[in-house]
Amino acid sequence: MTDRPHQRNDAGDAERATRAAGDVETPLDTAFTALANRLRLVLVSHLAGTSGATTLDSLVDVVARAEADGTPTPGLRDRVATALYHIHLPILADLGLVDFDPRSEAVRYHPHPTVEKWAEHASVISER
Repeated sequence: MTDRPHQRNDAGDAERATRAAGDVETPLDTAFTALANRLRLVLVSHLAGTSGATTLDSLVDVVARAEADGTPTPGLRDRVATALYHIHLPILADLGLVDFDPRSEAVRYHPHPTVEKWAEHASVISER
């Protein structure tokens, strides 16, 4: 077991309800849950282009820069760090897309072709 906090947003609640109902989660379900939030879209798009482990701090930099459209303020960076640690990385871990160790703050991505394909589509659409 990990020491990770169990705060969830609606996507995490919906996922648990689906599993409790006995429904089988498909790759498409995983993709849509993973990409239902802009921060997770940025995370998955970034992680899909990397190999090996990365750190929470480096992911905060990537996401905060994307949110700020440039150099983020310290306040924005803190909000992004909190959201990634408590909400978005745990959701991606629950989906099996990442391993996240809250103690070391290490993150390792597990490639998922369906998620990556939809992340690419969503990124193009969100740039319009």
